[in-house]
Amino acid sequence: RNIKKFTHAFLGETDNSQKCTIINPQIIDFVNEKDLLKAYSNELIVIENKATGYRVHFLLEYFSMQGDQVSFSGKPYFESLVAGSEKETNRWIKNRRYTYYGSLRHFFNTLLIGSAFNEGYKIVSGQLDHNNEFLFKGLVSPQDLIKREKGKIYLNLKNTIQVVYTREKDLSRTLGNMEKFKVENEYQTSYLTSRIARMQINENGVLFRPDLIRVYGFWAREGVADFLPFDYLP
Repeated sequence: RNIKKFTHAFLGETDNSQKCTIINPQIIDFVNEKDLLKAYSNELIVIENKATGYRVHFLLEYFSMQGDQVSFSGKPYFESLVAGSEKETNRWIKNRRYTYYGSLRHFFNTLLIGSAFNEGYKIVSGQLDHNNEFLFKGLVSPQDLIKREKGKIYLNLKNTIQVVYTREKDLSRTLGNMEKFKVENEYQTSYLTSRIARMQINENGVLFRPDLIRVYGFWAREGVADFLPFDYLP
């Protein structure tokens, strides 16, 4: 039962997760505390992803699941699988591109190069109330979210932002946190909030402290099955 919960939360709820397998689930230990599930492993968790063509060796640093709130962190190492045919190679290339576009890292990269609007993102500022209702405050200029100072790059998140990716429709309607948003929005819609207003980010669109942010909506349904190497670009 614990493995089933962990796999669903860890791999995510997208199409890629259906083609992913945890090769060595026996190395994962669990602790149940009422409705809180924690997972630990002293060895690398090996995930075979037949959707994107990678074998991922994941060092799990932290995993916590309470209700539909999931938080985990770790370090992935990517090993390319050997394709059985040219058709499979082409399918992996296509799936990697599809996985990247609309992802959180793609969004961060468009902010860094100033192309968020042109690449299909719409950003709205607001806040979430105690019922997870999003209260609209105003439109956000992508330029206001990134600041460069003394050779460092910072992501500024004073409020919760709603991010709509208008180039892909939200085809997955699985149950999860903030389901009402997923049903009401035709396009992939996510919500991003942070514990602090300013976070350092690198040139590849990777946060130095990803544990400081929380995502809802479409991005919350992505997991390790949708991870790509940090230097991947289509």
